[in-house]
Amino acid sequence: MQLWRSRYSGDSWRVHLLSFNAPEHEDRGACPECRGTGIGSRLIEPALVRYPERSMRDGAFDIWTAKNYKYVHVQHETIEGLRGMHGFAPDVPWVELPASARALVLDGSDGEPVFDRDASGRKIGTGRPFAGFRRIILEKAAAKTKVAEQLATYVETGPCNACGGTRWSFQARALRVAGRGGRDLAGVGTGQ
Repeated sequence: MQLWRSRYSGDSWRVHLLSFNAPEHEDRGACPECRGTGIGSRLIEPALVRYPERSMRDGAFDIWTAKNYKYVHVQHETIEGLRGMHGFAPDVPWVELPASARALVLDGSDGEPVFDRDASGRKIGTGRPFAGFRRIILEKAAAKTKVAEQLATYVETGPCNACGGTRWSFQARALRVAGRGGRDLAGVGTGQ
């Protein structure tokens, strides 16, 4: 009888699944998203989208300025370049945009190139993927800078979304010992 088995791969377990000492190892036990801390950061959307009755062009986001989006260096020309993608229009109020358009702005273009556009709609420069405000803000807020301090208003911490705060990778959470998972085993004594 095989005592250790992983539901993830169907293969026997690997020792790295129980280790946090080699986070770079592909079979690591630590969650790759939080690197084993169990803590994650999330964008506080209502704080960012402070004026949902306004359009992006008219300042729906709290970080909007006449020049750009402060702290994140996203230009208005980039937002104009999103026009037409997933139903997005920068002159439509945020609350009236379809969910797919709001997701595009917050979560990015998923590798699809975006061309900056001037006020007349003419393309400027070469196309590049748009990372989305969520990723940009979370990355900049994680740095130890003055900008991070300014962006802290838009970020909250809590259990990691990927591991649910368990600290374990998906593969490690799929590991079973005599039919029991890690949470079940945490309270079992050595004699059981």
